[in-house]
Amino acid sequence: MNPQERKPTAYEDEINLYDLWKNVIKRKKLIFGIFFVSIISTGIISFMMPKIYQGEVGVRIQESQESISPGDYGKIQPKELISPKELYEIIGNFDREKINLIFPQYSNSIKDVMIRQISGSTDKFKIIFEMRQIAYFQDVVKIFMQYLNNIPLIARAVEQSRERLRKRLEEIDVVMSKSEQDAERFQRMMIKEKLNPIGFNPVEFNKMRSALEVEKIALKQSIKNLTGFEIVTNPIISKSPVRPRPKLYMAIAGVISLVFGIFLTMVLSYIENIKR
Repeated sequence: MNPQERKPTAYEDEINLYDLWKNVIKRKKLIFGIFFVSIISTGIISFMMPKIYQGEVGVRIQESQESISPGDYGKIQPKELISPKELYEIIGNFDREKINLIFPQYSNSIKDVMIRQISGSTDKFKIIFEMRQIAYFQDVVKIFMQYLNNIPLIARAVEQSRERLRKRLEEIDVVMSKSEQDAERFQRMMIKEKLNPIGFNPVEFNKMRSALEVEKIALKQSIKNLTGFEIVTNPIISKSPVRPRPKLYMAIAGVISLVFGIFLTMVLSYIENIKR
């Protein structure tokens, strides 16, 4: 066999680190060119992208204050209007069509709307808005709260709860009216006969009346404030945009461009070796 026709060994085909370093030095202008072009172009594109701000507000599902029973004067307990599971099933995800429907005036300023349940709570939620303009944030929150409270299931539950509270108020008025009549009758008997009628205790009567008055105030306040959802934390929005992030994007672009430049150097060196 002619020595000149000897096939190269695997060792001779390998590109060691020293050869790679020489190729990188040889084509450093190409690598740095790709690096700077990538960073500059990424920075320009990032600054041209619309700025996105993130705002959020804490919302709670209201609970109506309802009496345990007509005999338990002054004792009221909260009753859940709707469960969190039902809320998620009703609202679902916010796509572009739903955003346009809910916020027709501000749809172009709203990038996305998200609902997140607050950790450790079953009735509190965090509504996150991604917006292009900060000035419309407060108006968007008001519109969204109206949307939540006008959901048919929510509105129906609120009205049913209000109706139960009104009936309870009527019951309290009847009980108080009857008790006043009984109290007047007993007082007349006491004055006329100078006796203490059995079954009438002025202390217990005043205690019951005070409890009923307190319950009436609580029920009237509950009827007035019951809407379905209420804001529990003040709406806040970031002063600086959360997207785009030019520095982060430029750093990522720089790393990727360096890796690509070295890889391209290896490919070009391999092609040159084949040609030789």
